[in-house]
Amino acid sequence: MEQDLALQTLYAELVDRLTIEAEEQSVRRDDPLSSFEIGGSFVQQQIDGRTYWYFQPPQRNGHRPNRVYVGPADDEHALLKQKFDVRKEAYQNRRRLVSALKAAGVAAPDAQTARVVDALSE
Repeated sequence: MEQDLALQTLYAELVDRLTIEAEEQSVRRDDPLSSFEIGGSFVQQQIDGRTYWYFQPPQRNGHRPNRVYVGPADDEHALLKQKFDVRKEAYQNRRRLVSALKAAGVAAPDAQTARVVDALSE
């Protein structure tokens, strides 16, 4: 019974976080962050004594795509990176909840089904 309550609580937490994310996504359709895949990361690079922000997309099929120029390392782009980091952390927290539920034996769709559902949601 206690385990059932713990699983229900984990599941409710995941639903709440997904609901919040869905609401935020509907508000930020034109957000500049929407073009950055959550699996990637912002990196700084120095060129001729100046520092610039680039975005490194996530690796796919053993291939790492080229970095994408974001802009100079100024306050505006540092804020963009901070916002991205907050979203990425929220995503990783949701993934941890899913992993905990799966480890407890809660059924989950296979990877291919999950990709199809994800693609349909966009």
